[in-house]
Amino acid sequence: MAQQQTREREATFIRRATSSSERQQWLELAVEALRARFAAVGYVIPMEIRFAIGWPKRATTCGAVGECWATSASSDRHAELFVSPELTEGARILDVLAHELVHATVGTGVGHKKPFRDCALKIGLVGPMRATTAGTEFQAWAEALMQRIGPYPAGYLIDVKKQSTRLLKCECSRCGYTVRITRKWLTIAGPPICPTDHIRLTLAAAPATSNAELITEFERAYEQQQMSGDVPGPSSRLKALNDEITRRERCGQLTEADWKISRH
Repeated sequence: MAQQQTREREATFIRRATSSSERQQWLELAVEALRARFAAVGYVIPMEIRFAIGWPKRATTCGAVGECWATSASSDRHAELFVSPELTEGARILDVLAHELVHATVGTGVGHKKPFRDCALKIGLVGPMRATTAGTEFQAWAEALMQRIGPYPAGYLIDVKKQSTRLLKCECSRCGYTVRITRKWLTIAGPPICPTDHIRLTLAAAPATSNAELITEFERAYEQQQMSGDVPGPSSRLKALNDEITRRERCGQLTEADWKISRH
């Protein structure tokens, strides 16, 4: 009887499907199938749930690929489930969805302790409870399900991390006071003044990583020094670059050939 009702619900969703709702329809069918799988081992998935493909709140902090928000966090007392759009395979989406449904079923308050573990193992999830994967039996079930409802009908997202601005460390040669500054402002204004000793800070390390970059930075700083004209002695930035060049030359890391290459 339960299987017949599941098929009828699946047929209803298929009739309603439009090109813009295929992904959600697939999730709805998957949850209906999971309801039957949970019921077969004595668990009832609550009706007050919603689920979608979306970024978990903790995705950036701990790499979470799924998340279940407790009913207490919802204005209408529904558990809200999210599965990461970075996942590429339908089978993986199914086992992550199952993991979050376990949370919704046993309650998010128990975390990944015994009630969660008991339910997860019974439906076929394995591995560390904080990061379960599909066991052999669940994998077979998932493949059979996708034969019936079709493969996951959507693509995935690639989250390209933007490289953060590199901050350069400057320090006081007397008291050791340190501060970090962007290359832009170091170039425009030079190192800041130490609030204690009232002298310019020095660059703690060379801002360039390769010999070519280091030489280019040195030549640029030298030209700026020459253009300024009224600054007595080399600037702290120029001195720091020169010190790094000297260090690399002494270690054999920078040779005359590097200077010739940089001018081509």
